[in-house]
Amino acid sequence: MQITSSYQVRTVRCSVSLDDTVRIYQEALSYPIGIVNDNWDAVRSITTGALEQRRYIEKLVYGNKNREFKYPEFDKKFHKYPSYLRRATITAAIGAVSSSRSNLANWENTDKHTLHLCFMWR
Repeated sequence: MQITSSYQVRTVRCSVSLDDTVRIYQEALSYPIGIVNDNWDAVRSITTGALEQRRYIEKLVYGNKNREFKYPEFDKKFHKYPSYLRRATITAAIGAVSSSRSNLANWENTDKHTLHLCFMWR
């Protein structure tokens, strides 16, 4: 029997090469967050699951020869963005908007005089 073991290894001085990738991802994430927020009622009404919600937003953001799309800015700016990363970005945007709206609703249902809305930065 062969046993395989793996350990978490910290990459030293490699973050410089990833800075541009993280910046592009964060910039790309800002587009679908706005689109999901604008279309939140439609996204929230899709109860069949996260996959269908993602497909709905993807149809708004990304078109093909048979389908026009409502928000062409994303495809113009990130025309070589890989499809797997685009789908992950849309899923992250749906999660961010859902969390934000849920937190806001929870805050609005509390006593606003004792709790203050604050943002936590990493």
